[in-house]
Amino acid sequence: MKDIKATLVVTMLLILSMLVIAPTVTAELVNTPEGVIITHYPDKFDGVGTLYSIDEKGIVIDDMFVLFASQVRFMTPQSAYSSPGSFEQGQKVGYMLNDEHKITKLCLFLERGKGSMTN
Repeated sequence: MKDIKATLVVTMLLILSMLVIAPTVTAELVNTPEGVIITHYPDKFDGVGTLYSIDEKGIVIDDMFVLFASQVRFMTPQSAYSSPGSFEQGQKVGYMLNDEHKITKLCLFLERGKGSMTN
């Protein structure tokens, strides 16, 4: 009888730990007209385009220079907190602007069929 109780306790602990761990290691892919995005991205963007260049002051997207706000959050499909070094020329990005029309969030899109994550 003790063995059955111990087995049930261990089984319940394993199930409960899986319920806590599973949501933290999985991310949902969402297909949009702009490409594949991850659920830690904003629901919509103030702008979307192709990255031409990036530096510490701002970014050129579709031939338009946009300044970065003093606090910018760089996001990739793999990470909710990234760095400007994760972004390269030719990539598709989405961004959010503050009231001063400066970028506060910059998100990298995965092109359909590329990357290690699949639907």
